[in-house]
Amino acid sequence: MIRVLYVKNLPIHYSNERVNCTFQYLCKGLITKTHKIKNYAFVHCVDREAAQLVMERLLGLVLDDCRLEVEWARPRQYSNQSRARHPPINFCLNVPLRSRRIVKQLLQSRRSSPPNSDSDSGQTSPQSDEM
Repeated sequence: MIRVLYVKNLPIHYSNERVNCTFQYLCKGLITKTHKIKNYAFVHCVDREAAQLVMERLLGLVLDDCRLEVEWARPRQYSNQSRARHPPINFCLNVPLRSRRIVKQLLQSRRSSPPNSDSDSGQTSPQSDEM
């Protein structure tokens, strides 16, 4: 479960320590750590419920004439860099995950099973009939 928030539009002159102290003051005991980069920060919370409370408290907060915007952080596996490093599977992401797994299992079982021989199917090849 996601328990990290992405906070945008922070004052650029705020340090990581100042952001951490401000957020800790507003949300006592709910935040484990913060990581500020330029004018945004990642806020790590204790659990999902704590993250929801922190989001509600920080949403719309104004710090030095900057209104904060708070969103759920995207997990690393969905980041652009991660997607660029790992080639996509050959399934459209609109197809439900369960269906993709079923098709993947069927394809793997076909690869692992030996091909059917002509004697097993009871049919003769067209070349043997012509001779």
